[in-house]
Amino acid sequence: MKVRKLVMVGVLLLVSIFVFLLWMGRIKVKEKSYESLYSFLSIQKLSPPVKATDFTLENLEGVKVSLKDFKGKAVFLNFWATWCGPCQWEMPAMEKLWQKFKNDKFVIIAVNIREGKEMVKSFMKEKGYTFPVLLDSKGEVARTYGIRAIPTTFLIDVEGKIMGKAIGARDWAGQDVFELIKYLTSKR
Repeated sequence: MKVRKLVMVGVLLLVSIFVFLLWMGRIKVKEKSYESLYSFLSIQKLSPPVKATDFTLENLEGVKVSLKDFKGKAVFLNFWATWCGPCQWEMPAMEKLWQKFKNDKFVIIAVNIREGKEMVKSFMKEKGYTFPVLLDSKGEVARTYGIRAIPTTFLIDVEGKIMGKAIGARDWAGQDVFELIKYLTSKR
């Protein structure tokens, strides 16, 4: 009888400790600073942030679009090409990100580098992507932003400041990314 009581007390104690540790883990996740999200997502945080250089490019419909058109919105500025495997890998997650935040103060600008309009238009249609694409047919904007590898993504806050830079593909559809985008859209 005593052994049975000891076993029950031991099991209850272990369950209590487990529940407490789970609860503490949740608190730590909620307390995670936005600064640590950059590091966790392997995004280079720019400190201090720098003003994003404005540019004007055509979209897939031939309409000229400028970065300044998105003043007051957080901008996910991504440089890519259709032939780039890592670019293709991250695009489904970018589409999920776009679908989640497109009605908020957020925009994706996917800048295609040095490819023809019809090729890019066909690629986007075939894959079913709906986020905005601009065409940098001469690579001038890519040069301005110092693009050396693709994909490269810049995270720009609602004040037009570059907050972070990611070189290489990422899974942009994770909860940590969503938290970071919410933070960027709520600044001001």
